[in-house]
Amino acid sequence: MNKREVHIVGCGFLGSNLIFDLCRSDLFKVIHIYDFDKISKFDRYFPFWIESKRAYKVDVIKASLDICFNNISIFSYKQKITSKFYNKFVIDCRDRKDVDINSTISVSLDQNFLIIDCLNSQAGVREFSNYYTKKSSNYIFYATCLIIKFIRQGKYTGRYMYNLIEET
Repeated sequence: MNKREVHIVGCGFLGSNLIFDLCRSDLFKVIHIYDFDKISKFDRYFPFWIESKRAYKVDVIKASLDICFNNISIFSYKQKITSKFYNKFVIDCRDRKDVDINSTISVSLDQNFLIIDCLNSQAGVREFSNYYTKKSSNYIFYATCLIIKFIRQGKYTGRYMYNLIEET
């Protein structure tokens, strides 16, 4: 497993913000991003703007990253991941974790609760995100900071839940 390379699956609210913060952190020199969704009217958060509606999320993110971070290699894939990764550092940011992709870290943000899951078996933990709650930008900064701190520690075991109200 290349410690300077990461695969991020899911470029929604949490995943897209985490990708930018990981670029700023200088933890990885190569970033692979995966998502099959196009931007919709409901995606009204950074880095998606009204002008980018109907574009693929990975295309908009990669275009922005290529401008801002020329020292990092970014690869984007417009696809739904339906099989496992092997010997890769993978962060699963998907809203629906209905297929086990063998991620190193699985993260979810639901309102003010951040879940970081590193358990090998994700049976029974299909999805954390609640589609009926509004995405709040109040907690995204704290969430990505905690995830990056967790990655820097390098101990990928257990399942953790953080109440971001208490973290602020």
